[in-house]
Amino acid sequence: RGRATMEVGLQELLLLAVVAIAALLLLALRAGTRRSSGNTVMLFGPCDAGKSALALAMRFRRAVPTRASMCPTVGTCEINGKAVEVIDVPGAGPLRAQMLQHAARADLLLCVLDGTQVAAHAKDAAGMLFDVLTLEPVQSRAPGLVIVLNKSDQRGYAQLQAARTALEAEVQKVRLARTTMEDTSGKPKRARGIGDASAGPFSFDSLGDVAFIAASAVQPTVKALEQAISQRVR
Repeated sequence: RGRATMEVGLQELLLLAVVAIAALLLLALRAGTRRSSGNTVMLFGPCDAGKSALALAMRFRRAVPTRASMCPTVGTCEINGKAVEVIDVPGAGPLRAQMLQHAARADLLLCVLDGTQVAAHAKDAAGMLFDVLTLEPVQSRAPGLVIVLNKSDQRGYAQLQAARTALEAEVQKVRLARTTMEDTSGKPKRARGIGDASAGPFSFDSLGDVAFIAASAVQPTVKALEQAISQRVR
């Protein structure tokens, strides 16, 4: 009888352990998939585009020294009377998973490029845009998109239309490469938005309301950026 009682006790402990683990997993899942309140903005883009400088300029209303970061930074600022959660995601390739995780709950996406390095940054930004905009939660929620051409105070700064043309050409290259890989792998094709190769050469017009904004965190001239954010968040 003592042995039977011990076995029953062990079974109860195992059952309690299973229930506890299941509860923890449920809490983690809810935390990872929580809905935003309609005011979450994510900055992403190539390294050295000045994402952190812009985020800090909006938060502190002045230029703030920055350094390269390997972790996303989350802060809150007030823009035209609205409390906005700003997520600054590093541009390093190994951190793409974190970028996609935050993109899934963002209400507004800000893709930041260095306006003095458009040729180089357009190539990297195109791949990031494709990854983000073909993400299922992003396609389902359809957050706003703003392309931010940063460092407008520096020499060699490109015109917005020239940057748009360069970025559209790079996105088209990425789309062709990705759809070709899918054809050879036998995986189903993406057929919506930025991934729709049947719509002809890529144009941001196919994505709806996409704004191109000039900005600088050094001056800082972020009013146009703040206005674009204010119009697109609750």
